[in-house]
Amino acid sequence: MRKLLAGLAAIAAFAPSAIADSWVSRDLGWMPSRSVCLDRSESILREYQRQYSAEEVSRGNIAVYAYGIGSSERNVVIYCLNYGGSTYGYMVSHDTRGAQTNKIIPDWLENRYDSRY
Repeated sequence: MRKLLAGLAAIAAFAPSAIADSWVSRDLGWMPSRSVCLDRSESILREYQRQYSAEEVSRGNIAVYAYGIGSSERNVVIYCLNYGGSTYGYMVSHDTRGAQTNKIIPDWLENRYDSRY
């Protein structure tokens, strides 16, 4: 598990935004701490839930999850990963409808995340 998280953190730190079929991943950048990252992530996902829709938003120890985003079969997870003494936010989104509509909600979340913090 630790190697998996380290690998995800390395991807988050060095990979640009990526799209493959119905998956989108975004590097949200460096955060001061895991708790700040989790707070910011939960705030943005709950804001989306209030303004548009999401079946469920829940917070775990290292990630915030949102299911049924935008009245669709989209799920979003924002991981708050510690790597090399720093914390990084990394968003992964999946939509079963395919790649044509795949970037709209992650773009909104990332732009909102960047504009608020």
